[in-house]
Amino acid sequence: MLLIIGIILVIAGYTILFKVPSDAPPERLMIQAFMGMGISIAGAIFLMIYIYRRSQ
Repeated sequence: MLLIIGIILVIAGYTILFKVPSDAPPERLMIQAFMGMGISIAGAIFLMIYIYRRSQ
C-alpha cells in the first residue's frame, strides 16, 4: 500500500510542478512549485518507508 501511495504522490507532485503555465503570475508559480515539491517529497518519504520495511 505504501508503494502505491508513494508512486501516486510523486507523480501528482511532478504533474503539479510541471503544469504551471509560463505566463502565470509569480505568486501562482511559487505556490505550485512549493506544492509540487512538497507532495513529491511526501511521496518519496512513503517510498523510503516501504523500502525500509521490505529490507527487514
